[in-house]
Amino acid sequence: MRLTFVAAAIGALLTIAISCKKSSAPPSNVVTGTWNFVNMSTQTQVNAVVSGDSTVTYANYITQNNSGSITFTMDSMDVNSLAYSVSSTATTYAYYQGKIYDTLTTPFSATLPATSMNVSYKLIGTDSLYFPNGGLLPAGIASSSQGQGGRFVISGDTLRMTVSGSDTTTSQIQMGTGVITLVRKM
Repeated sequence: MRLTFVAAAIGALLTIAISCKKSSAPPSNVVTGTWNFVNMSTQTQVNAVVSGDSTVTYANYITQNNSGSITFTMDSMDVNSLAYSVSSTATTYAYYQGKIYDTLTTPFSATLPATSMNVSYKLIGTDSLYFPNGGLLPAGIASSSQGQGGRFVISGDTLRMTVSGSDTTTSQIQMGTGVITLVRKM
């Protein structure tokens, strides 16, 4: 009889301990967790005006030599050793008095060395993120501390974030849209 009471008491204590442990688990949202960086597919545009003449340069690419991960908490993402390279071409259209007078295609390359940073975000609804101090930008776009938003889709273990950024702090207007593909780390 005494052994049954002790076993029941131990069972009750274990149940309480497990219940307390469950309720003290950190809150989560759909993106919470660690995701490995697969690649980024990007379209960029740079507009420049000099003495009334203008150029528009486009570059489209998919990153190569990708590495690193992103860990999402409830309100920030820790970017851990994210790195990639780009090898593509950029096409520039030169305008004189509003008409194209020249087109030039040149090699375009960029490298993002292993980079780590913490970026705060807010989950908006069930499919959007807002980065109040700027987020991840495609190569070729200068860093920006402006707020930026993005949408995401999760399919199985794959997260795709579509982010856009722009920079108008120089005499150029730089814009870019990137689709960042991540796979949940197991």
